[in-house]
Amino acid sequence: MFQLFNPIWLFAIAGIAVPLIIHLWNIKNGKTLRVGSISLLKESARQNARSLRLMDLLLLFLRCLLLILLAFLLARPYLRQHAGQAKNTGWIMIEQENLPETYTKFKPQIDSLKKAGYEFHYFNPEFKQADLAEALKQNPQPKKNPEKKNLSYWSLLQNLNQQLPAQFPVYLFTPNSLNRFYGQRPEISLNLNWKTYPSGDSVSSKLYGAYLSGSDNIRVIKSYNEKSNTHYSYQNVKAWQSAGDLQSEIRQGKLWLDEKGDSGKRDSLLVDTSVINIALYTDKYPNDLRYLKAAIEAVQSFSGRKINIHNLSETSKTEKFDQIFWLSEKPFDAALSRQLPGGVRVFLYQKGQTQQINSQLYPQVSNSAEAISLYQRIMPASAIPPSEALWQDGFGNPILSLQQKGEQQFYRFYTRFNPEWTDLVWNNDFTRLMLPFILNTPSSPEFGYNQYELRTIDATQQNPVYSAKTKISSPSAEANKDLSHIFWLAFFILFLVERWVSWQHKSTQKHV
Repeated sequence: MFQLFNPIWLFAIAGIAVPLIIHLWNIKNGKTLRVGSISLLKESARQNARSLRLMDLLLLFLRCLLLILLAFLLARPYLRQHAGQAKNTGWIMIEQENLPETYTKFKPQIDSLKKAGYEFHYFNPEFKQADLAEALKQNPQPKKNPEKKNLSYWSLLQNLNQQLPAQFPVYLFTPNSLNRFYGQRPEISLNLNWKTYPSGDSVSSKLYGAYLSGSDNIRVIKSYNEKSNTHYSYQNVKAWQSAGDLQSEIRQGKLWLDEKGDSGKRDSLLVDTSVINIALYTDKYPNDLRYLKAAIEAVQSFSGRKINIHNLSETSKTEKFDQIFWLSEKPFDAALSRQLPGGVRVFLYQKGQTQQINSQLYPQVSNSAEAISLYQRIMPASAIPPSEALWQDGFGNPILSLQQKGEQQFYRFYTRFNPEWTDLVWNNDFTRLMLPFILNTPSSPEFGYNQYELRTIDATQQNPVYSAKTKISSPSAEANKDLSHIFWLAFFILFLVERWVSWQHKSTQKHV
């Protein structure tokens, strides 16, 4: 379906009145007729003639069409496409990293669905279609990265529901690990059949994290994971000294922590010895900066991490910082971006039009029952590069998104640290929610996410809420195809044609 992002610009079509008036005002000069004698000509009444009629209709049409195309370009045309418009029986959906294991668990059912005409799609943010047989050949072993935080199944289902029509058949096959179910349980109108299975070991213990909390103290976090329970232990160990099964030593210039048992080394972890350098910048949001600074100081107090806070100016050098909070609508310009080191994280206030909203803020990871109210959000004025939505509002719009540029991470915040925008800063979870950006630790007990989690979710709790109501999908959540390049091409071709016709018209006039 053809749509416009900014239809108000269609009023610019009224600009075609300008060439129309110019053409109507064109006065055709009379021709001089040379005669040999005027003696036989009788005097007649003098008349003045004005040619108020359309001239050069082709040229007028081309110029009006140019103005109409320009108005559509300003209105930003796009084609709204529903992923489920294809006429097929339904979809089979499996995660790419779990494809071989999942297919083995449900092979008879998946094969029968393929014979019935179901399409295979990966269960990821793009929902990409693939050939199942080829995908199994290319991915013979599951590729799992324990350091990478996986998206919530509920969040993915919410996005899928916005792209497929109501009652569309979907067969979903996934593990039932508890760490993949977080955030708000969505309401969907799909005909969903969700099959799950337990994956992984039944018991495990892992060195979860270790960092220097003082000149010679190592703060050690260890997780104990079972199918029914996960808990953590905290311990301070003197550097270069043994404490039970734990022992630290220098290897290749780095400090390592080893856990040793009767049969030898069980686990090994690199100790984080770095000092976190955080830069803060704002111009017209000083109160927002105070809330953020209080959260950083609270994190520093309870974690014992070494954190240095710096005040950043627009001309400061950025190469020495690990995290930059840019609480300003001024662009984070290219000069600053070029100075950024690899692995740096930049938290940006997104610029755009302010929209009043009565909703709630839903982080991907939040175990709090306390709602976070949202009163205002930013609607971006221009297209945003592809990114992952980390926080959303109740309508599925992004409130915090992550854009990866090489090793650099750019977080775009679509509201403000201000009680007039959201009561996030008054929420008990505010400090905990800011931990990933302050400490850059993707997995921590305080975040509510554990990559070693073995607990499973009950089948009665995993399924989303079914809603037969007609859904309203936001443009940003659907598969939208930008048509601007087509209109630009048409505009350029039409401009060349108009110039050629105008040149031909002037050449003709010279020879008359």
